[in-house]
Amino acid sequence: MGHVYRVEHVTAALAKHGWQTSWLPVDDPRAATAVEAADVVTAFRAPWSEPLAAVASRCRQRGIPFVYDVDDLIFDPALMRSGQIAVLQELPADERHQIESGAASHRETLARADAAVLTTGPLAAAAAIHCRRTFVVPNALDPRMEAAAAAARASVSKPSTVDGRPRLVFASGTPSHARDFTVAAEAVARLFARRPEPLLVVVGHLDIGRYPCLAPFADRIEQRPIVPLLALFAEVARGDVNLAPLELGNPFCDAKSGIRCLAASIMEVPSVASPTPPQREAVADGRAGLVAGDVTDWDRALEHLVADAAGRRRLGREARAHAEARWGFAAWAPHVARVFTEIVSGAA
Repeated sequence: MGHVYRVEHVTAALAKHGWQTSWLPVDDPRAATAVEAADVVTAFRAPWSEPLAAVASRCRQRGIPFVYDVDDLIFDPALMRSGQIAVLQELPADERHQIESGAASHRETLARADAAVLTTGPLAAAAAIHCRRTFVVPNALDPRMEAAAAAARASVSKPSTVDGRPRLVFASGTPSHARDFTVAAEAVARLFARRPEPLLVVVGHLDIGRYPCLAPFADRIEQRPIVPLLALFAEVARGDVNLAPLELGNPFCDAKSGIRCLAASIMEVPSVASPTPPQREAVADGRAGLVAGDVTDWDRALEHLVADAAGRRRLGREARAHAEARWGFAAWAPHVARVFTEIVSGAA
């Protein structure tokens, strides 16, 4: 997914504004040659290596900026070893050690870059310790996503309009959200105990068996398989409330983008989101969705949205307008072009 959002989307945005763009794997033999024709070179999520060092060295010889783009807080070795990144704790020890050791290599790339492009403000603040020029380019939609979303809005009917049972949707493209979901699971269990009508729909990776509080409600939980990215919009469109929990007080989670709210917002599905800075921005700090910290907050937010169908629809419309204005391709692409223009101008 990172390649889609950080490579394909960015090159498309730059191409729209007159740039000639291309991308290659860093170890592709053609990479060094491609540098000769470039005005700027970006490495996405690339640990420092011999091929990357050769690319960076040639950029410096030619006087063009070498840029590092990264979408997670993977360049902090101490954080990687702290146990706060839940998915790492579930890996075999040798694989976990390899990833933890790689953090120093990512930090090396960041330190050697002339500029860094990050997905969120908290991530940019962490990167600024190692790189003197940082820029925020958030994850956003591209024309293919916007077309898929429009098609889903036109064709998908919400099951709740037929059976009166609001669906809470949790979509997880990776297995890394098990710890994040804990607070939402407890609130969903409380909601189910009070109300017979809501249902939970899980799309993708989540083992419901990890949450004993949900065991009594197994018949109200629908598990659907992971889908390709462009098919996600139709899945989310079936829902009435999007769940976007993240573990609070965790620097890794605080730096993550609000992308899990974006797909829902463009489908006019309001989110209940943990109040990290990027997710507050994604739901307009409560005006296009609701933010919830602890279980009590989540409980109240879910109760409010399940009980108030008109309020859900209003928030959904506001969420779509907010998402299109901030992260729709027409609004976002000029920002990308401005950032890279500034990077090149600053280098000159």
